[in-house]
Amino acid sequence: MAKTIKFSLILDNTPVIDLDGVRENFNIDDILRYYKSGLLQKWLAVRGFTDTLSRLEDISAESDLEISKELVKIFEMEIEATKLEESLYSIQFHEEWQNKVNDYAKNNFNRKAIINDYHQGYDALLKGMLQAPDDIALIKSSMAQIAKNYLWIFKYHLPCFYDEFIEKVPLSIFVSFMNPSLRKLLLESEVMAERLENLTSKINPNTANKISDDFTKDHNLFDRQSILNRLGINLKPIKHKADTNHRWQQLVSSDKKCLIIDLTERDNVMVSHSDPNLKSHQFKKQDAVGKILNGLRFYSYRSDDYVEYITFTSEKDLVNSEKQFAIPKMFYLVRNHLKTFKGETEEFWKDIEPKGKRFMIIGMNDGNYVRNSGKHGEELSADDVNGKFVILDGIDYKSKNPDHVIGYLEV
Repeated sequence: MAKTIKFSLILDNTPVIDLDGVRENFNIDDILRYYKSGLLQKWLAVRGFTDTLSRLEDISAESDLEISKELVKIFEMEIEATKLEESLYSIQFHEEWQNKVNDYAKNNFNRKAIINDYHQGYDALLKGMLQAPDDIALIKSSMAQIAKNYLWIFKYHLPCFYDEFIEKVPLSIFVSFMNPSLRKLLLESEVMAERLENLTSKINPNTANKISDDFTKDHNLFDRQSILNRLGINLKPIKHKADTNHRWQQLVSSDKKCLIIDLTERDNVMVSHSDPNLKSHQFKKQDAVGKILNGLRFYSYRSDDYVEYITFTSEKDLVNSEKQFAIPKMFYLVRNHLKTFKGETEEFWKDIEPKGKRFMIIGMNDGNYVRNSGKHGEELSADDVNGKFVILDGIDYKSKNPDHVIGYLEV
C-alpha cells in the first residue's frame, strides 16, 4: 500500500502542519489562494482533518470576498472586526481590479477604455468613503488602494481632496498619514503646508461650529472645564447675563480678544466683534461658540440671556490657547475611533499600549512625554509629536498632570 506523502502549508512565510499552526499564522491572502488552487483541500485530506475538509467542500460562495468570510469562520479565527473588514475590502478591490484586467485583455487593451476605467476606479474609491465616512476599515483599505494604484492622480487632486474630505470624511486625512507613500506626499507638499498648519495649530473657523456642539456638554473630553484646563492659562471665564433691549452692548474693547465659551440659544441673541458693525460679523450660538473675536458686543432681549467668554489680556495668552485648543479640535475630527489616556503617571513611564501594535499620536498637552514601548533613552515632547503624526510601536507615556490627555489612533 502506497504511503501518503504529507506536506506543509506555507502561511505568512511559515511552514504549518496542523490546524493550530494555521490559526497562529493565519493569512487570508495565502489561505484564499490555496483554497482556489485546491491545495488547501489536499493538505486537509492528507493530514486527516476530515471535518474541516467537509466544511470547506460545503462552501457555495463564488466571490473572493464571500469565500474569505467563510474561511475565517471555518478556521474559527478571532480577528478584530475592523482588521478583518480591512483585509476583506482589499480582497474585494483586488478581485474587481483583476476582472478589469481580464476585460482589457479580451478587448486587446483598448487605451481609451483603460483610461476611463482608471479614473472611474479612483472616483469609486472616493464615492465609497463619502458614503461611509466613519467606516475606518473601508477608509484604510481605500487609501491603501489609492497609494498602490492611483498615486499620480491623487498627487494632483490632493488640495481639492483635502478641502472636501476634511469636512466630509476627516478620518481619511488622518488615515493618509498612516500610509508611507501618502504621508510623504502630504508632509512634503508645498501646497498642503498651510492647510496642515490650519489643521494642527490654529482654530479653524470652518470647524468651530462642529466643536461647539460638544464644547458645552458635560461628558468625556469635551466638557467645558476640561477644555479650559487644556488651555494651559489661568484665566477665569466671565458670564454676563442681561437684557440689552434689542441693542448692541459693548462688553470688551476691540484691542482685546475673546474666546466665546457659551451663549443663549435663541434667534435674537447674538455676539459680535466690537468693530465693524456688519451682519457678517454677528454670530448666534451655533457659530459663536469656539470662535475668537476682536472685542465683544452682546445683543439680547431677556434678563436670563447670557454670554460666557474668556478675555485674553496678552498676545501670549492667545497664542497658548490656540495651540492647546487645536488638540480637542483634532480629537473631535476622529472622535469615534480616538483612543485616549488621561491621568498622572507620577514621574514614571506608564505602558498604555503594548509593543507589537502601531499607533499614530494625534495630540497631547505640553509638559508630557511619550515614546515607543520600552525604548529606553527616547523621550518625545508635545512639540515633537503634535502636528507631526508620529507613529509608535506601542506607547509609553509620562505625565505630571491628572487632567492632561493623550489621544491616538491604531494604525
